[in-house]
Amino acid sequence: MTQTQEVVFDHLNGTAFQGNSLSQTILGPVENIKSIKQEHLKAFIKEHYTAPRMVLAAAGGIDHAELVKLAEQAFGGLSSADNKKPVPTPRFVGSEVRLRNDESASAHIAFSVEGPSWISPDYFPMMVTQFVLGSWDRSLGGGRNLASKLAQSVAQYNLCSSYTTFNTCYQDTGLFGFYIVSDEKSRLSDLMFQFQNDWVRVCVNVTEVCFIFFCRSK
Repeated sequence: MTQTQEVVFDHLNGTAFQGNSLSQTILGPVENIKSIKQEHLKAFIKEHYTAPRMVLAAAGGIDHAELVKLAEQAFGGLSSADNKKPVPTPRFVGSEVRLRNDESASAHIAFSVEGPSWISPDYFPMMVTQFVLGSWDRSLGGGRNLASKLAQSVAQYNLCSSYTTFNTCYQDTGLFGFYIVSDEKSRLSDLMFQFQNDWVRVCVNVTEVCFIFFCRSK
């Protein structure tokens, strides 16, 4: 399950941020992994592990002067170069990828809109929205007694095995959406309608007062 989810999210990022580094899997293709040599790792560390790009943190009953002394001994030889390279702002591309595997018992679906970056003022409202839409798993039960209206509908109509709402944030952009697993492959149209319908409901009907009430109730 975990490996399938990782593959699905690789495809999601690949199609959402086409032509940008965010579209590339963090693991890389097999041929690249097999071709990595010691000199590649040393060059990477030399370029990126520099003083301006590192933070030393300590907690507890620590003498500050002693900590500084130890830091100088351990990290004093680090380069002071930033080596930060300009990276183009990622561009979100609305598109779709479908991979059909009739041997799989379940459909694995990830769909999203462009979300806020982790420095955006919309970051926290979208985190609250993530809780409003909620998550659900068939093994947990709950049915109509769940707080999320979407989870209630999914449980009532038996539309999927599980779903989670995700809010993935990067420096300049993000992805906000759902990851769904369903063994009801003949009802995927009904499933997608229900999710999109509830998404619209949240966009139109949830007000600032609702957000404040939800936060306090949590």
